[in-house]
Amino acid sequence: MRWRRGDEGFELGAVAVSTVIVIGALMVAMGIGVVLTWPDIAVAPLLAVLGPAALILPVLAYPMSYTVWQALDLAMRPVTIDDFDIEVIGRSLDVRSEDA
Repeated sequence: MRWRRGDEGFELGAVAVSTVIVIGALMVAMGIGVVLTWPDIAVAPLLAVLGPAALILPVLAYPMSYTVWQALDLAMRPVTIDDFDIEVIGRSLDVRSEDA
């Protein structure tokens, strides 16, 4: 079966899923940090921990989010015989290379 199923911009859905996962996790962690240090919120330690996490988590979460997006795509567009047909796949690749 084709990995991208012939769609331009297919990875954008995976990036959106990754963004939701990462921002959700960072907001929960920030909320816990604020609650634990209330009323004198420790901003510097929160930034020291969450700043690098904001850079590392998207890289770590992307493979999982791509898999989730692929599953959502398969649920919305079930597999057809064309997804396995070498001639159809070759034609879609030829059309795409001519457009570039």
